[in-house]
Amino acid sequence: MKQSNQPYSKAGLWTIRVVQVILAVTVLFALLMIWGLTRSDLEPSSYQIDQHGQDIGTRSAFKIYKDKLLVAVPSGGYYPLAQADISTIRLLSDDYNARHIAVDKNHLYCGNHIIAELNPAKSQVIGQGYLTDGKHSYYCAPMTEPNSNLSAVQEVWQEILYTLGLGDKPLGYWHPIVKLNHTNVPYKITLDGIASNGSSTYYEGQLMPQVNADALYYIAERANGRSLPRVSEHYSSDGEHVYFDQRLLDLTSNPDLLSIRFGTRDHYLFDPKTQNFYLEDQAFPAKNVPYKMLNPSDDHAYHALFLSPEGIYFYHKRNQKIERAGDNPFHAKLIQLAPDVYSDGKDTYFLSLARKTVRSRRGQRLCWFATNLNRLENTPPASWQKLTDVKYDIWQKGTLWRNQDRIYYFDELGQGQLFKSAVYQVMDATSVQQLQGSVRDDDIRRMIYDEKLIIPKTTDPIQAKEKVRFCFSLSD
Repeated sequence: MKQSNQPYSKAGLWTIRVVQVILAVTVLFALLMIWGLTRSDLEPSSYQIDQHGQDIGTRSAFKIYKDKLLVAVPSGGYYPLAQADISTIRLLSDDYNARHIAVDKNHLYCGNHIIAELNPAKSQVIGQGYLTDGKHSYYCAPMTEPNSNLSAVQEVWQEILYTLGLGDKPLGYWHPIVKLNHTNVPYKITLDGIASNGSSTYYEGQLMPQVNADALYYIAERANGRSLPRVSEHYSSDGEHVYFDQRLLDLTSNPDLLSIRFGTRDHYLFDPKTQNFYLEDQAFPAKNVPYKMLNPSDDHAYHALFLSPEGIYFYHKRNQKIERAGDNPFHAKLIQLAPDVYSDGKDTYFLSLARKTVRSRRGQRLCWFATNLNRLENTPPASWQKLTDVKYDIWQKGTLWRNQDRIYYFDELGQGQLFKSAVYQVMDATSVQQLQGSVRDDDIRRMIYDEKLIIPKTTDPIQAKEKVRFCFSLSD
């Protein structure tokens, strides 16, 4: 049989060539990455620019560093302005809200963007991000937002190209820019964040429909249970219409409207005439009125809970709708014993936080979180006796209570100080004595850690629950 002179088959040769290509690409990619890392090490850090850059004006976002003009874009870092003329660059205003707006002899800059339509020689700041050159008017947002035009895949690819020196730095955050409707009447600031020329009115650059700007005012607000004399930053009215930011609510204004801020991000509006609530511009289901907010503070809650004859309701953030947590357990007039501790003359209830996590290779993963309304068993409301305020010097920490033969600590510090329950049972006489003296937050946390203060066991709480992801577990 005649032997072939070829040492490899066609399949074997193809495999060798594939391996050679893979090795070549791998080596090339490694060299490019090494070059990219070396290049990035040579680039100045934000710290170096902050320390050694020359400021343009006072409290400016613009700096000159090694003969280059850079602008700081919050959450994004510094970006070069290659077209800028350094010899004529200046801030357009000393107003802090205009620290990201500058002009040179050729351009007006909003952050690292050029607004080509504005004449830099005639432009001026109206205030709070609004500016005009007399012919055109714009809103250049003082705060940055995620760049909605840049997808996650695009951002990763652009970051790779930038690291390799083959593209510009990706703009993950930017200052939104909006052109305003133009008339011969100039714009002026009428309220904080609001500019109007009489015919067009904008809230942070967004057009407000049907509004009487001359009559516009911000609605009174209560924040986290504290009735301080303050007004909302989001709810406004012109005496007829009601707005959340620029969005018009399906509601006729009245002087008794109250804005309620829960935590830092949830904004509610209560209308005493209809006994209904709004979350931002979304009305609660009218079929369940009247509503009453149970907990105006987020001390021991992830959610604000709303009582109705039809049940207890909460806003489900992930589903973006009002959902029912369970039946309304309160049989008579509700009495508040302490923050997040309630009685209806028959039973005692308290709020607490709950969450489920599982371990994975990437660390702790959150499965769900919930606000629990718990019934405190074997505590007749008539048997409650307040013993003392729990303080450190003049600072209130909570209160100490007796019910029959048990002592309870009602917490007022909340989750911000790592206290997840409104009620703890005191387990020994030494801790009772310590709580009656001057006690620090750390002392109370140590009692919880040592199980001298425990969250009372309860069954079947009413739960406002949000699932984050499916987690396999033997228990929910």
